[in-house]
Amino acid sequence: MLVKNIINTQKSNTMTALVCNGVRISYSELYVAVNSVSDGIRSMKANDNIGIFLPNSIEYVIAYFGISLSDKVIVPMAKDLKKEQFIQEVKYTELNLIITNTAYKKKIEEYLKNEDFSILVLNMDTCIVDVFNSSKFLANKNVIGGTSEDDVALLLHTSGTTSAPKKVMLTHKNLISNVKDVLKATGLTKNEKTLIILPLSLSTANIQLLQHLHIGAEIHIMDSFFLPGKVMKYISKNKITNISGVPFMVKTFLELSDRITGSDSLRYIFIGGGPLEKKTAVTYYKKYPKTKLITMYGQTEASPRITMLTGTYSSSKIGTPGKPLPNLKIRILKEGNIQCKTGEAGEITVEGPNVMKGYYKNPEASVKVLKNEILYTGDIGKVDEDGFLLIVGRKKNMILVNGKNVYPEQIEDVLCQYDGVTEAYVHGVADEIYSEQVMADIVINKKELNISQLISFCKDKLNSSQMPKNIRIVQELKKTDSYKKARNQGGT
Repeated sequence: MLVKNIINTQKSNTMTALVCNGVRISYSELYVAVNSVSDGIRSMKANDNIGIFLPNSIEYVIAYFGISLSDKVIVPMAKDLKKEQFIQEVKYTELNLIITNTAYKKKIEEYLKNEDFSILVLNMDTCIVDVFNSSKFLANKNVIGGTSEDDVALLLHTSGTTSAPKKVMLTHKNLISNVKDVLKATGLTKNEKTLIILPLSLSTANIQLLQHLHIGAEIHIMDSFFLPGKVMKYISKNKITNISGVPFMVKTFLELSDRITGSDSLRYIFIGGGPLEKKTAVTYYKKYPKTKLITMYGQTEASPRITMLTGTYSSSKIGTPGKPLPNLKIRILKEGNIQCKTGEAGEITVEGPNVMKGYYKNPEASVKVLKNEILYTGDIGKVDEDGFLLIVGRKKNMILVNGKNVYPEQIEDVLCQYDGVTEAYVHGVADEIYSEQVMADIVINKKELNISQLISFCKDKLNSSQMPKNIRIVQELKKTDSYKKARNQGGT
């Protein structure tokens, strides 16, 4: 099955497909609009890769499937790209056609001034194609699209990245298999009303869109900075049944729970992009017992879902990312590719039809993470006696303290267990004696917090190598464009 078939199979469906900014469009209307864009693309000499420079919108979805229906490769571009990043991405992905709207067209025109290449720009507002600059178009040297399920359908940045190019090549098989596996694990039906909050240019929102279109459900799209009060009111007013987000969002919902009533319609919150502390999950269930928190683990390189916490499980599993999806196999390996024992930590590897084809134009990076079609995630984890995955940390975040490997994610989890601490960021700083020392920044929801008592709390749960040398209170932690906690907080 190809990605474009998702729309083709729904062409006679008169039910609502998309809702955005008060506008509704049915599946049959979406099919007509997609075909119109596809016809326009086919009439142009477009390169294999076609860019989408649009905010979350109905037009984004039409452009996405218009490209797919033309058997081209979809290249979503983050809407907040700066000029240098934009030019870099256009050149790297060899674009000669970008689909946009009137507002973003002005930005493109500004970015392309004095550049030595031309770009075709299709304006979704006017259906007019403009040519920016009068020089040559970029050459189409890397043809990766096509009509086979093993051909590339989509190029995505690795999650949270908008600088140095590292594009993940996802094939039709990758995406469709992940859609079907998620649907099998969750049992979602056409009666769902999902709300997309995260940018559609990211893997989490991308799979949320595809899986709900595949089952003919109703999809609501928001294009604004995440405002928890606004989102909660929208959920209640429109009887939304599920959303996808990150742990930060769940915490902000809790902070507003005394002022804004939750919605009885909301059945699921799918949570990825980092661990959800058990304390937060338990508190949420007390406030909103009708909403199930489905914690997940994934990577853009895996289309992106790998594990999910679904079905029946004991309270001890709350907050864990669950078990592998159907048709996926995970193994925990230590040095020498030796499989770890139950409960032993090692690198998480993934095998299945969802694993990417590789990094676009970057075989050196591909070889480092893909070995015999097995994805080496760079994440450290372990599997318990019941087959549930537990995330320990990320290799590249590791802090080396006196010869011992320390994973900041474990320390952050302990800090957030303390009453009053809502977020934590742990990192290493150079130390002449110990190589590195552990430092921590925390965000609190109280006027004051006794750091000495927090340190005593941590001493009961952390070993000496894990203990922060210094803990400081900050107003907030930086977030990525997908609202994940940024791993480089700079001078926060």
